[in-house]
Amino acid sequence: MTRATKRTIIKTVGGIICALIAAYAVISASQTPVPEVRVVTATAIPSEFVSPTQPAPTLSIEASSVSLATTPSMATTPTTIHTVTPEAVDVPVEIPLSRDSGVELFREDFENGSHNWRTDVGTWEIRSENDNQFLCVRTDNGYGFASPIQLENWEDFTLEMDAIIVTSATDNGAGQVLIRFNDFVPTYAYSFRESYSEFGKTVSRESGYKYLGDSSLGLGSGQWSHVRIEVVENQLTLSLNGIQALGAVDSEASVDSGSIALGAGIGVPQSGVYWEVCYDNILVSEN
Repeated sequence: MTRATKRTIIKTVGGIICALIAAYAVISASQTPVPEVRVVTATAIPSEFVSPTQPAPTLSIEASSVSLATTPSMATTPTTIHTVTPEAVDVPVEIPLSRDSGVELFREDFENGSHNWRTDVGTWEIRSENDNQFLCVRTDNGYGFASPIQLENWEDFTLEMDAIIVTSATDNGAGQVLIRFNDFVPTYAYSFRESYSEFGKTVSRESGYKYLGDSSLGLGSGQWSHVRIEVVENQLTLSLNGIQALGAVDSEASVDSGSIALGAGIGVPQSGVYWEVCYDNILVSEN
C-alpha cells in the first residue's frame, strides 16, 4: 500500500477519532475530583457521538507502516496480539529535566498514585515494580484518555515522558497522546505503535481528522522508550530515545493552547483484542 493511499485512508477515520475525543470531553467534564481509584471500569461511548455516516474502521499494519481502512473485508483479517509479561518489563529510570528545557510547568511520576488525574474509557491502574509506580491503561472498546484534573492553557511547550506498549493488536488501535488538549476540539494528536508514529489534528466533529505527518520509527515492544514532543506555534517535533523521528507543520495553525492527555484505544472492538500502554515520568516545560 502506498503512502498516499495510507494518508487517504487515515483521513476517513477522522470522524470517528474526533467523535471519540468529543465523547471524552462530555464524560470527563462531568467528573469531579475523587479519592484515587485503582481501577476504573470501562464505559461505553454514547451513541450520539458516533457519526451515522462514518463506516466503522479496521486497522492494518505492515512491517514498517500502518494504515486505517474502512474496507468491510478487512474486518475478518486475523488479529496479531503481542503481549509482554510484567516480569519482562524493565522499570524506567527517572529522566531529569532536559538540559535545553525551559521553566518546568508540570511533573508527574505517579509515586503518589493517580488522584491528580481523571480517566474515562478503559481500565486504568497504578502498577508498581522495583519501588517504581506508573500509570497503565487497557482498553478493548474505543479510545480512553487520562488528563490532569487541572487543565492548563499552555501554548509553546515540551512534553517528555516514558512509555511502553505492553500489549497490542497491531492491526487495530494505537497508543495516543493529545497535545494542547482542552475539553473540546481542536487538538493535536500523537499516535504510536511498535513501528509507526504519526502527528495529526482533530478539527471538529464535522470536518474530522487532519493528517500532519508520519514516521516508520515507533516505540517497539516490551521496552520503555523516552518520548519528547515539542510544540512551537504551528510546528510539532518528535524525538524517540534521543533520535529525532518526525516533524510536522500545521498550515492552519488552529490549535493555540491547552493541556495534555495520555491514552490508547481500539478502532473496532473484537473479542479478546485490546491495547495496553503504560506511562511514567511526565514532564512539561516551557519553550
